[in-house]
Amino acid sequence: MRAYDASNRANELYTGDQAAGGRDQLGTANKFAVPTIADGQVFVGTTNSLEIFGLLNGPTPQIQGAGEALVGNEPAPFTGVTVATFTSGDGSASPDDFNATINWGDGSTSQGTVSESGNTYIVSGSHTYQSLGYYNFTVSVIGDLAAATIGGGATIHDAFLPDGTTLMTPNQYYIAQVYVDLLHRSVDPSGLALWSGRLDQGLSRAAFTFALAHGDEYYAIIIQADYQAYLGRAADVSGLNNWTAAMRNGMSDEQLEAGFVASNEFYAHVGGTNKAFVDALYSDLLGRPAEFDGQDIWLKQMNQGVSRYSIALSFATSPEREASRIQADYERFLVRPADPDEVSFWENAFIHGLSNEDVAADFTASPEYYNRHSQPA
Repeated sequence: MRAYDASNRANELYTGDQAAGGRDQLGTANKFAVPTIADGQVFVGTTNSLEIFGLLNGPTPQIQGAGEALVGNEPAPFTGVTVATFTSGDGSASPDDFNATINWGDGSTSQGTVSESGNTYIVSGSHTYQSLGYYNFTVSVIGDLAAATIGGGATIHDAFLPDGTTLMTPNQYYIAQVYVDLLHRSVDPSGLALWSGRLDQGLSRAAFTFALAHGDEYYAIIIQADYQAYLGRAADVSGLNNWTAAMRNGMSDEQLEAGFVASNEFYAHVGGTNKAFVDALYSDLLGRPAEFDGQDIWLKQMNQGVSRYSIALSFATSPEREASRIQADYERFLVRPADPDEVSFWENAFIHGLSNEDVAADFTASPEYYNRHSQPA
């Protein structure tokens, strides 16, 4: 009979030869007997008796850990930062024997990396907090014999200015957030100096946000997103330049969207048949399956020679699609859902020629947005 360390099976703890007088040795008649384990004991039948052995229960290695206190400035990322440390048994287990999942406390989770230093295991991860505040994060560690949840915290301060200082004036706080929300990046030194100076001198917020939301950098973000959403790839340089020029010359988001989904590349990408194309319009633009009657109407139009672009534009400019676009804008810029009256107002504005760039500019220039972002959180 042999007993092994459950956390390190290469470590033999006991053999039946160790007890004096052969107490724990099984006779030759029992070499092929099948033992039974129950209630913490091992039962082995002999030729004329039942041998009972107690299990050797060593201590189960527990996971004991501590979370880190992270401090940073939004929206700078944490990259490969230590979020928790823990011990388990004598530290002989491999880091690969543990799985770590980090819940960052802002609705995001990611896989952690486990490494070892001496007898201590280290969990590291990468994440970017987009907003100021304090976040309670947790690290769930699962090993072969034990599991534990370790808590930590992250304090996220104001964004840094390019000179390494933090924002001070209400307009500086505001400009920094508009750059993050519209251009998906931190404000650069020249941009901060230009716009803070102009706003301080009386330039309207609407003029500032209109300039950002109708610039090539913002157009490129929209175009790149459409390439990924509808063609499943990054934009090529020629395509990006052509679409940017078209938007600069007045192409709307709806026309851009219709251009992508009417393309031969999209048609082939979704299956290469009229039915697959119509089904993709419903799923990709409206976020739902096609109903039979609607699908039948669009297929008949295609069979009668109506172009894919015309049909795609009908979807892109439909009230259903515009309503989803408006709701997304409210969640993105004002961090709340739109009520029905607000949706109706903006749908009517779209009908009368307002673009989604105009909406983005209006939202980020609004008192609601400014009051939220012109002071520390």
